[in-house]
Amino acid sequence: MVRALRTARRLTYPLGFSLKFWYDANIQIRKVASENSVSPFRILLEQILLIKDPPYIDPSSYYTHRLYNPDLTWEEKKSFLVDNGKAEVSLYSLLEPKEYRGLYANKFIFNRFFSSLGFPLPKLYGIYDPVFGHTIENRNLRDAQDFRGWMQTTGVQEFVIKPVLGFQGRKTLIFVARSADDSNKLETLDGNTYDMERLVAFAKAVSRPNLIPPSVFANSYIIEQRIRQHPKLIALIGHTLCCVRV
Repeated sequence: MVRALRTARRLTYPLGFSLKFWYDANIQIRKVASENSVSPFRILLEQILLIKDPPYIDPSSYYTHRLYNPDLTWEEKKSFLVDNGKAEVSLYSLLEPKEYRGLYANKFIFNRFFSSLGFPLPKLYGIYDPVFGHTIENRNLRDAQDFRGWMQTTGVQEFVIKPVLGFQGRKTLIFVARSADDSNKLETLDGNTYDMERLVAFAKAVSRPNLIPPSVFANSYIIEQRIRQHPKLIALIGHTLCCVRV
């Protein structure tokens, strides 16, 4: 009986994940394979091998850190340093006590509260949300037309948009300039171009690459000033903002 139960569990939760998880994973595998000219079977096999043995790299880390990049060797992928879950729990419980979780988890509340205390934080431009989105000047920011209107009346060239309840930089876009051929389009740090319709579609889309439950990402996105880091950090890790906190 015990053996039968173990077998049933392995069939229901292959490699410790539910069948629903692997169904969602299949959708993402096909998408990533198509966009990067990589075999879907190769992506699936790599995920299985990487999670089976140390350092136990799970699918979320595989996608987050773009380990599907065909330019990476297998040895480089196996040597990737993953997060230590137990250490993270201990660290976050110390730095973010559960009594203050709401203050730290909500980026809008965090910005407004600590700005009022005089802490240096990025300038807030507004909140995008299909229902109650607004700019800091109290203009609506709820659809592509509102975004376009804001772009036409503001001198902002660079900004960051990210989920109010997001974490680890997921579902974040960094815009570095207006497009050279159309001031209503934006260029991201990684060279992609977004018009307002594509930006709204991005905000609406579920975060499939990281297989995070949709409830984590509400439709609310905070829009803030882009911060440039110290030249020595740029030389070390590039223009992506280093999120090391002291």
